[in-house]
Amino acid sequence: ANGTSLTGARVSYFDIDVDTRMVVGAGQAYDTIYDRKGQIVTSVNQLGALGANATALSATRQGFQRFCSSAMFEANSFGANRGLDDRIYFTGEESDGGSFWAVDVASNDIWAVPQFGRGGWENATLLDTGSSNKVAFALGDDRSGAPMYLYVGEKSSDPAAGFLARNGLANGKMYVYVPGDGKTLPSEFNGDNATQNGSWVAIDNYRPDLANTPGYDELGYASQSKLDELSQAVGAFRYSRPEDVSTNPNAPNQFVLASTGSSFDGTSDRQGTIYTFDVTFDADGNPVAGVQKIIYDGDEDPAGRIRSPDNLTWSGDGYIYVNEDRAFGVDAFTEDNPNEASILQLRVGRARGRGRETWEPPAVLDRSFRRYEHLEGGRLRAGHEIVEHHEHLWVGVIPPGPAGGVHPEMWELAEIPAGETLPERELIQVVEHGG
Repeated sequence: ANGTSLTGARVSYFDIDVDTRMVVGAGQAYDTIYDRKGQIVTSVNQLGALGANATALSATRQGFQRFCSSAMFEANSFGANRGLDDRIYFTGEESDGGSFWAVDVASNDIWAVPQFGRGGWENATLLDTGSSNKVAFALGDDRSGAPMYLYVGEKSSDPAAGFLARNGLANGKMYVYVPGDGKTLPSEFNGDNATQNGSWVAIDNYRPDLANTPGYDELGYASQSKLDELSQAVGAFRYSRPEDVSTNPNAPNQFVLASTGSSFDGTSDRQGTIYTFDVTFDADGNPVAGVQKIIYDGDEDPAGRIRSPDNLTWSGDGYIYVNEDRAFGVDAFTEDNPNEASILQLRVGRARGRGRETWEPPAVLDRSFRRYEHLEGGRLRAGHEIVEHHEHLWVGVIPPGPAGGVHPEMWELAEIPAGETLPERELIQVVEHGG
């Protein structure tokens, strides 16, 4: 809005008509930028590292650096006063010493979030702390050997609080996941369904008393290398390449992490691993425990059905949808997965392979269900309602496989007039009166 000229990454908006599915508007999603000091940006120099610990990257900046994945969260996502106060879009700079940024959708402002620390950020996901005055975010730092970060912030109740403060983004603590068994590398903790109990240990991302000392900028925020040093000192788990994160919408204290795989820690996690986390918060919204579970270990699957998992989302239908990154080499392709960078569907809790899934009916069936009863004269009783006229349809239930699908299907059947040519494929015929 002030005419400052920047190149590099940016955030755009698209206005889509939900009926026609046509894009009816698009443009830049912000018109004012606030730097890590909370000041309006008028120079590109405000976007880099600050003070005595500014890096060479800061001097070469021309704008935002490499925005990667992103996520938007609605206000009060988990109920009244639980979660954020505003609708916010988050995106991180996937570069050395990058910052996280938050777009205030209502005002078209974009704010630096220094409380989230420095890293090669992939994405953030909002968790339910169970508290009305605390917010929590799992943060994916896309660098080999990086830890799993958890930010917990306290929301200001001051009516005059600014955007960051009222959303819990100005006053918080940075935590890292520390396993209880001391196994801190993929070579030590791996394999499908492996489970590990741990805790969330706070590290000093913000120390204003150490401002402009080695490892801290002029505001007192830790550098990326300092955060690495602090996390390793407390025994944090180090991942092959932790990338995207997404919250379980049906249990919002849980999230999933895709670690894409790399040569970090030898060949223990070359194909990539998908983890879930169950975070326990106390009554005040502070993290007290964490359970890490491997739901897919790509190096344990000779079929290579998910290779180099990158972006993902945990959907309300119970599935995790995974987007593969490009393969690390031609030897990564398999007969079961010969394609480059597919999108796959992963069901949590299902055993590997094509075995039978277990299923139990819900404790309470759908209360709208009404049993049908045929009456004389072609009438039908549905609960207390009498239907005067009705028709019958034949429905074919198709198991996985015959039609080339991976899920059961239901086909509606119709009578074909005599003499009409039948299709050659995907045909179910009822040729006798008794079916």
